[in-house]
Amino acid sequence: MLKIGIKDPRNKPSSGFSLIEIMVAVCVLSIGTVLVLQSNMMSLNVFGRYLNRLEVIRWADNKITQVKEEITKSDVPETGTSNGSTKTNRKAYDWQMDIETGDLPGVYSIHLDVSWPEEGRTAHVYRDSYVLKIKR
Repeated sequence: MLKIGIKDPRNKPSSGFSLIEIMVAVCVLSIGTVLVLQSNMMSLNVFGRYLNRLEVIRWADNKITQVKEEITKSDVPETGTSNGSTKTNRKAYDWQMDIETGDLPGVYSIHLDVSWPEEGRTAHVYRDSYVLKIKR
């Protein structure tokens, strides 16, 4: 026999999630999402910095190759310091190059310093190379 109005303590209805539990879960998920996005943005920043650095290294290697060709082709290579600036797709860079005669005859040393502003400081790429000019 079923009595209406009297609750049976053994037959509890299943309870769902309370509003507080849902709010806590949403807060935990949003904090996790913020941390994942922040680490993603940091990795993109690092990627951009190294992309700039690789671009500068490629430019510096090309510049040194040009200077080596000029030294080997000229009768009396120019030595001394030269500087300038160049602009690529991403940034403007300043450079300074020193060409010096070595201790041995026909040996020239090339020192190239490329610098650019990056995040409140000055970043540098240094390249050194040597050329042996053989007289014919």
